[in-house]
Amino acid sequence: MARTRQIQSSRILRKKDLAKLRDADRILREAEKASETSRQSAKVLEQEILDAAHKRALRDAARAASRVIADAEAATSSRMQNLETELAQLVSQTVRAILGSYAEEDATYRAALNVLSQLREHRQGRVFAAPDVVDLMRRAVTDLGKDGAEVTQVLTDSGLASGQAFLVSDRGSVEIGLSALTDSALRIWEGPGAGKDRPE
Repeated sequence: MARTRQIQSSRILRKKDLAKLRDADRILREAEKASETSRQSAKVLEQEILDAAHKRALRDAARAASRVIADAEAATSSRMQNLETELAQLVSQTVRAILGSYAEEDATYRAALNVLSQLREHRQGRVFAAPDVVDLMRRAVTDLGKDGAEVTQVLTDSGLASGQAFLVSDRGSVEIGLSALTDSALRIWEGPGAGKDRPE
């Protein structure tokens, strides 16, 4: 009876059943392999999708940052232009207030001293001055002596407007009156586009 049980438990497969079993095993292995390939492909596809989304997000962020930077630069540029205009007005007002704090005669004398001391290379000069400033020009020329332009004569020119004076020398003609010097110095601060062409 034990032998009969052993024969029943170890079943013998027929050739046809064995072939089916082998086919089933092969199909199972192929299915597992296909499943693994599908999983790998899905992972690769998922990574590609993530990478593409990441790149797109970076591009979008870069564009947004560029727009923000451009807007900030435009706002800053506009504000700086306004500040330059305000600064130009402030400089002009300050200079004119400082000059206004001096007596006009003293300011004219100091301006003549300053400009004549910077024109040392001028030779054989003559100063033509309006009647109201001729004495101030003589005093400036005398006080500077050899430390200023070489001036041989200081002459009254009644054709000049009040406060005007010119140095005429071998180098040409230069206006040395206070108002002309002030206007010249402040031109870049008060003219059109004030403050934009000033020296840094």
